[in-house]
Amino acid sequence: MRLVTVLYIVLIIAIIVGANTGQLPHFLDAVNELPYGDKVAHFFLMGILSFLVNSSALITLRGRKHKQVVLLTTLVLLSLILLEEVSQFFLPRRTLSLLDLTSDFLGVSLAAWLAYRWRQSSAPPEEVRG
Repeated sequence: MRLVTVLYIVLIIAIIVGANTGQLPHFLDAVNELPYGDKVAHFFLMGILSFLVNSSALITLRGRKHKQVVLLTTLVLLSLILLEEVSQFFLPRRTLSLLDLTSDFLGVSLAAWLAYRWRQSSAPPEEVRG
């Protein structure tokens, strides 16, 4: 799980760098042509990131309370996403968008809840501590 998480983080960083430099692959232009395609992409990209990061954290920090792990991990992730979105204000090729940020936050929140529920249902009874 952790290897998949690291590889996905690398993919997200590559997408951000590509968008910042105007070097995104042309097939991604099709996403922007769909109604709300960009917002849906934000929701799913950040949702998958959240699920992977939270799941990895829950597996790695087994002895901790699940709610605390998910809350802390999600707050850190949301802070980094907010920082990245706000940084777009200063980049000529990017546009700061509250709708993108909202889509990111919704995807992260839903996926964090899903990761929490998944871990609660798959953890041994002695490990389920809330």
